[in-house]
Amino acid sequence: MSVVLTSAGDARTLGRRLAELVPVCDDAAVDLVVVRAGPERDGAELARAHPSVRFVRERPGAPAAALRSAGMAETEGDVVLVASDGDPGVLARLRHLLRCHLPPAGGSSPTTGRIE
Repeated sequence: MSVVLTSAGDARTLGRRLAELVPVCDDAAVDLVVVRAGPERDGAELARAHPSVRFVRERPGAPAAALRSAGMAETEGDVVLVASDGDPGVLARLRHLLRCHLPPAGGSSPTTGRIE
């Protein structure tokens, strides 16, 4: 599973969203990709603060579709959640996807029925 988080705005908004998502993604081994079209210095600071996150740089002013496409090209998961850093519901959707798509420890997969 992967999360693509697009960001074209304020680094503080992205920082707050990462503070919510990174612990959940790290615990569940979810690939988190951030595609940033903001100032380069902001992205470098965030990358140092969140070493488990893969940061992808897009040109400033790139349209949302270009950010999403760049993120999708970098993902490794079979299931991908795409959201912007300004989306307050992304954490709830990620938790829902984890409940639906990741098997419980020692249990069977809810999507395939196979023992994992």
